[in-house]
Amino acid sequence: MSSTALTWRQVPAREIAKEIVGGSTPSRDVHSLWNGGIPWVTPGELTKLGGKFLYETAETISKAGLANSGAKLLPADALIVTTRATLGLVALTTGPMTTNQGFKSIVFSGEADPNFYGPCVVLVGGFPDTDWATHRAL
Repeated sequence: MSSTALTWRQVPAREIAKEIVGGSTPSRDVHSLWNGGIPWVTPGELTKLGGKFLYETAETISKAGLANSGAKLLPADALIVTTRATLGLVALTTGPMTTNQGFKSIVFSGEADPNFYGPCVVLVGGFPDTDWATHRAL
């Protein structure tokens, strides 16, 4: 190995994240919570993605759906990670989006490059210093 080889420093997720949040599903029984134009992601959409950027979702929620559930509005360049039955798939949001409870999402802070961290999550099996995954393996 060359003496000029780069060394990688592992850092806690809290050093690159402004926040790490979960998602939620508004009540399906209240129709006014749905079809309001706010993109809402499910893990199944990542299984069909075929790339690292998520541009659109099959379903949307309304402002009332956002306000009356645990869903959080994520900004563009948030890293969404599946943490349930479809485990460990990642994507970057391309605009404001929300997710269901099958995700944990990283909203980056400072100068962290979202394009870099997606593959890192997959390669190292998540961020073991945090308790943000449903399954401890991630």
